Amino acid sequence: KNTLTFFEEDSEDMVNNHAISDIDLFLVSDHFMHLQYDKADSIIKGILSKWKPKYIMLREVKKEYETPDHPRLYHDYDQFLSDYDLVHESTSKQVNVGKKFAPRYFIWLLKRK
Repeated sequence: KNTLTFFEEDSEDMVNNHAISDIDLFLVSDHFMHLQYDKADSIIKGILSKWKPKYIMLREVKKEYETPDHPRLYHDYDQFLSDYDLVHESTSKQVNVGKKFAPRYFIWLLKRK
């Protein structure tokens, strides 16, 4: 509890209304995919311009598994690559219903340039 700080707030409001510096790791797992395009884009831009964490770890849906009618949306994650190096990329070892491996999610670890 001395090394983690949790906040409860709308993610777009949190990122855009609070600039928290000196963040070692910004972790996003299965969150952006459930946000509309403009909202996720605003959050990503806020992270890049205001927060600037040392590392970012993402686990989100791959583009080919985007389902706009059932919101699992793919966003422009490449915009992180302007300020971050991709140091690790893999497919999440997600087991879906029916016990089959479903390679639907990517994992990125990014390090600030």
